[in-house]
Amino acid sequence: AGRELRHDEVDLVGILLDAVSDAHAAGPDHTWDLDLAVLDAPADLSEDELEDFEPEPPLVLGDEARLRQVMVNLLANARVHTPAGSHVTVTLTRRSAAGADGGSRDGAGTEASAGPPAGARTSTGFSARAVRGGEELVITIADDGPGIDPEVRSRMFERFARGDASRERSTGSTGLGMSIALAIIQSHGGTLTVDSQQAPEGSPEDAPHGTAFTVTLPAAE
Repeated sequence: AGRELRHDEVDLVGILLDAVSDAHAAGPDHTWDLDLAVLDAPADLSEDELEDFEPEPPLVLGDEARLRQVMVNLLANARVHTPAGSHVTVTLTRRSAAGADGGSRDGAGTEASAGPPAGARTSTGFSARAVRGGEELVITIADDGPGIDPEVRSRMFERFARGDASRERSTGSTGLGMSIALAIIQSHGGTLTVDSQQAPEGSPEDAPHGTAFTVTLPAAE
């Protein structure tokens, strides 16, 4: 809507703790896991170094309310479009921006990303001001649900995208939620991609299937 975004220092741990807690309350029939790998000590530290280790807070420069909106949207999407008993894992990591791979994951099928929605403003100065030594923070929301139909996945970031098929036919459509999430993340200098795989009809229960949304954001100085 052209509304200006705030440029505050935001700790992603707090956002994810609240979002996963709320998702658990809304979907108690799902299993929700939060993996804050970003706070783990490097594997090559000595015992003395481990004693003194203090994790660096995963900070980004941006609008906390809008980033919370994205996380709530993605977790609600995972809950609504997967059956009871599904497992959803939210992971936060840090990596070099040069090592970005677009959010793909092994064995997860075709990845889909998107350009900015028509009329969206994607250049706000976040990238130039926020990058810390070329690092980025990566949030992955992965579920073991039935996966997304390729036709739906290819246009799910479009405004008003709707389809007869979704990850569960009895649920609704993508509508505006994904396009809004994409616009928010891009306005923060980040990326939002989806990677999904459906098990072929008649496959055994342990055949690979599921969906992962990956959000990358420049780490704050």
